[in-house]
Amino acid sequence: GPIPGLTVKYRPALPERVYQWRDDTIKADDAKAKLAIDVNLLLDQLLSWSVPEPLNAKSLSRLWPQIITDLLNAVSGYSVQDQADAEGNSPTG
Repeated sequence: GPIPGLTVKYRPALPERVYQWRDDTIKADDAKAKLAIDVNLLLDQLLSWSVPEPLNAKSLSRLWPQIITDLLNAVSGYSVQDQADAEGNSPTG
């Protein structure tokens, strides 16, 4: 998981939702707006977590950026393993 001891249950986002999230993120004016868009996607997809506080916008917004990124990668279908598998496989000139 993204941090030791953190477990989450989630529904993978449908492709249309992932494209909408990416589009909204590109259009975000600042970091606060981007964080809100990211948190909104996570709230839509996360079912539960092992953190001893409610799963809500406030608690998700306090997570370290790398943890948010790891969770976004999971719910959008791009796992850490996918990234590891892809490394070194880019076309070379």
